[in-house]
Amino acid sequence: MSKAFTPKAADRLRITCVDVITELVDRHTGAGHCDIVADVARRYPIPIICALLGTPDDDWPLFSDWVDDFFKIFNWNTIHDGPDILRAWEHIDAYDDDLIARRVRKWPST
Repeated sequence: MSKAFTPKAADRLRITCVDVITELVDRHTGAGHCDIVADVARRYPIPIICALLGTPDDDWPLFSDWVDDFFKIFNWNTIHDGPDILRAWEHIDAYDDDLIARRVRKWPST
């Protein structure tokens, strides 16, 4: 994990961070206002985490949807939201398993 935070890796991530925040803010510049928490701050971490994990950019919206459902576990209505939470957990788990399997296939055998 420490390799993800070397200066060189951090520089690559810095570009992603700027791109993500720019895209989030640009969506609302036409309106001239936004809810900074709901529209920017809440949406910012998932693409950054996805970039750290090495997920393709096209899959970031999937993760955002799954995380939105998974975080319902912290709401007061967990019993009602249980199916959404479990489905999101299963999707994240299956995706991560597939991502790991793809990377293992790319590694040379020792």
